[in-house]
Amino acid sequence: MKGVLFFFFGLVFLSVVFSQSFDVNLAKRQLLYSYASYCPNATVESWTCYWCNYENIQDNLTVVATVYDYETDGFAYLGWIDTTIIIIFRGTVELSLKNWVTDLEFARLDPYPPNPTVAVHKGFYDGYLRLRDGLHAAFQQALTKCQHCDQVMFSGHSLGAALAELALVDLRKLSSLPFSIYTFGCPRVGNPSYVQYFTGLVNGQSFRLVNNADIVPHLPLESFGFHHNPLEVWIHNGDYIICDGTGEDPKCSDSLILLDINDHLSYFGYMLHNGIPHLCGGFWK
Repeated sequence: MKGVLFFFFGLVFLSVVFSQSFDVNLAKRQLLYSYASYCPNATVESWTCYWCNYENIQDNLTVVATVYDYETDGFAYLGWIDTTIIIIFRGTVELSLKNWVTDLEFARLDPYPPNPTVAVHKGFYDGYLRLRDGLHAAFQQALTKCQHCDQVMFSGHSLGAALAELALVDLRKLSSLPFSIYTFGCPRVGNPSYVQYFTGLVNGQSFRLVNNADIVPHLPLESFGFHHNPLEVWIHNGDYIICDGTGEDPKCSDSLILLDINDHLSYFGYMLHNGIPHLCGGFWK
């Protein structure tokens, strides 16, 4: 019981600390980095894609490496800007969003033997494992090429957000640099023990953005044993709300009953489907 109370109050403390450091402009930049991952791999590598040169991110990001798995179409890219290493994961591409939402494999896997109570979604974890070896090599390459970098920032949208969480946990053992994460439309990745484990590994910022009635963050269901990481930032009625540190604030997106897939495809007014004419997408196949 004491451990549960300590964990709860620890999350509340994090909500106070992180709320003071939320940067909406940084969030918009990380969103557009995440959107860029939907573009053709070669245009991301050369940083010439549609979203690569869009408004907030005309900032000369240097792409260091990309990682791709043909079978799952999983994709990640790593780069650096100023003193920050950026790690971005692609979301769902080949399957329609509708199928992805309805066909989720609601199963849990215990991937961290030293922490037997930690469980994560099997499908997400299997997807991450397909990229893991390449990601390790790419991360070492980024650390070598940007020796002046003093922090690492993870991001992703949709499935890419879940993969970004798992990557943060996995890469923590390879670097002592501060790790931060901004995700968009992230599904629930693991159980409450995973949330406690994850929170203990983040020594930078941790923000999980939810747009209005976006349906994806409501899956997998809490009743299946899943729980969200803090700190939720709820974009609602044209503003954003810093939620409490529990990860499941009943006054934020959890308060909604009617949910909308369309809200998953637009954050801060940036419509993901605007990239389709420029070959950035596939979300709607």
